[in-house]
Amino acid sequence: MRKPVPKSSSPKKPRTNKKPVRKAGIGFFFLGIAAVLMLFILGYHYRNGLAYYFGYKSHKVAWTPEEEKHFSDVRTYEL
Repeated sequence: MRKPVPKSSSPKKPRTNKKPVRKAGIGFFFLGIAAVLMLFILGYHYRNGLAYYFGYKSHKVAWTPEEEKHFSDVRTYEL
């Protein structure tokens, strides 16, 4: 019977004192996705308040100039 051939050991790599370089990887990708998703969620949650703050009209109601000025003054006073 044949004897098994011993496995040769691979040559050892020279030691270096350098620390491995850590690249920005998938963690930063998921962190960015989570931040964008959070902005969309907050924007959706506060959509009525943001629309009021920026002065958008809802339900397409036609106001007279006096009513328009009154709502503008109220909004400015509240802010």
